[in-house]
Amino acid sequence: MTADAWHTLSDTLTSVVVILGFWISSRPEDEEHHFGHGRAEVIATIIIATLLAVVGINFLKDSIQQLIVNSAEKRELQYRWPCCICNFCCNKGRASAILDLGWKENG
Repeated sequence: MTADAWHTLSDTLTSVVVILGFWISSRPEDEEHHFGHGRAEVIATIIIATLLAVVGINFLKDSIQQLIVNSAEKRELQYRWPCCICNFCCNKGRASAILDLGWKENG
């Protein structure tokens, strides 16, 4: 449950960064930025990648610690793996659908 909460928080933060990045990059050129504000998208991407990497590394660290410390609770593991596999399959299907839609729209 804690992982889901952090995942939701990271999704919210990255969505805010994406919106701000698009908003800033859509501004026209001005005296200080002769070529526009297009670099804001690159900076937003770096911020998002950093946030997701930090959250992912913390998930991995916490998972390893829980597996080592809670090895006596193997009964719960029988429910975790099917949930993990189901979650992976759902996310893989969603990502594939989004990529297919992107190729149809832009390809």
